[in-house]
Amino acid sequence: MAENETGRTLAGVSAGEFDLADGAIYSPLNASSTQRQRLPDKRRSEIAVFTHESRTYRATVSRFADGRIGEIFLDVGRYGADLQVNATDSAILCSLALQSGVPAKVICTAIRGPIAAALRLFEGNGA
Repeated sequence: MAENETGRTLAGVSAGEFDLADGAIYSPLNASSTQRQRLPDKRRSEIAVFTHESRTYRATVSRFADGRIGEIFLDVGRYGADLQVNATDSAILCSLALQSGVPAKVICTAIRGPIAAALRLFEGNGA
């Protein structure tokens, strides 16, 4: 049995798998493709400003043609600061996961913090 971020035990879910809110289990080992899907060079982006733990963030996302989020950028406006480095790094890793077929819902289940808050914002709290 595995534990989620709250520490509760998930019956029937092994380490590396994620129990989604709808009861489905996502396993990267069972993902249909591990090939990175690239976004077009020219694409539309959406921008939102939000507050997380008393900090103001600006998130920018671009989507695949089917509407899935394909990349995310996160900015706190303090270039060089540790908080900005962490925001940038988490957005890069999140974008790589999204482009490798990991659903936003799975990412939000696996991690917390401003990157998860931004994904939920763009997914209409469904992520």
